[in-house]
Amino acid sequence: MNAHPLKNWRDALASLKPSKAPVPAEAFWTEFRRRASRVEQALALSAPRHPLPRWGLAAACALVLLAAALPVWRRTGDRAETSVIHSVEVIASHRAVLIMKDDVHRAAILWVVGLNETAENRTLP
Repeated sequence: MNAHPLKNWRDALASLKPSKAPVPAEAFWTEFRRRASRVEQALALSAPRHPLPRWGLAAACALVLLAAALPVWRRTGDRAETSVIHSVEVIASHRAVLIMKDDVHRAAILWVVGLNETAENRTLP
C-alpha cells in the first residue's frame, strides 16, 4: 500500500521555512528610502493653467459634429416606413382583433375587443 502523501507534513513544512529571519520594519524602510533616493523621480504633474481653451476646443468640435450629423439624421427620419402589423396572436380570451392603418399619423392601430371576456358576462352589442 502506498504511503499517504501528507504523512510527513511536518518535514514538508519545515523545508518551506524561509532561510533567514524577516528584517525589522525600521531597517526595511531605511533601506527602501536609501534605494529610492538613488532613482531619479519624475516631478508631479500640475493642473493646466488655462483649462478653458481646451474645453472651448472640445465644445467647438462637438458643435461641428452635431451640425454635420443633424442633416443626415433628418434625412433618415423621412425614410421611415409606417408601422405595419401583418398578424397578431392573442393568447387571452377575446371576441375580435381589429388591425387598422392610420396614414395621417403613419401608425398602425391594434384593437382587441372583449379581452378576457367569458361566456357568462359577455354582452352583445
